[in-house]
Amino acid sequence: MSQADGITCITANAYLLTEPFYISQLYELAADLSPCIVFIEDVDFIGQDRFMHGFHVGAPLLALLNEMDGIEKQKQIVTVATTNGLETLDKALCERPSRFDRVIKLNRPTVVERAQIVARLCGRIPLAEEIQDYISRRTDGFTPAQLQEVVFGLAIEYADTEGTNLAMINQDEADHIIGRINGRKSCRLGFKALDSGESSAAFLAGSQNKTGRL
Repeated sequence: MSQADGITCITANAYLLTEPFYISQLYELAADLSPCIVFIEDVDFIGQDRFMHGFHVGAPLLALLNEMDGIEKQKQIVTVATTNGLETLDKALCERPSRFDRVIKLNRPTVVERAQIVARLCGRIPLAEEIQDYISRRTDGFTPAQLQEVVFGLAIEYADTEGTNLAMINQDEADHIIGRINGRKSCRLGFKALDSGESSAAFLAGSQNKTGRL
């Protein structure tokens, strides 16, 4: 969004996505303000496979499919959607041409990327540079959210009232927090620990501009 100079950006309201009228109004607004990018977070909320979940839940999905590739061609509108369950999406949404043209899977950050994330987090939490480097190297496979939990967890558990001893945190203390998070990487958070497989995070980008791309 920060780089979309001269292009209107609209983020969908997740609470209203299940209402077909909302999706129609969303794209009417996008057409009025085009060129426009429409962002839909967690599109699987309305885009799950109808053969698996029943066609009675498909009204919002049908509205979205119609807006993306209906009788009336939309010009200069790009839809970007995110999902943690790419494999659960309806084939009409994720496999039909002219809907979502590209799927960009986001891999877990590399050690260099983890170092950048930790350094950014430590702009507010002054951990020593050697501990930042240690966290980056010891957290292979961690997501950005888990890295944030490591840094914030250290601050919550080991900071004094003034926060002055954060720079004194050592590797054993970092290992304690990393180990706690590492122990639940294979299960869901919440009141009950449930076995779950890895989910795939993805961005989907679709263009309704039939004559060109933004």
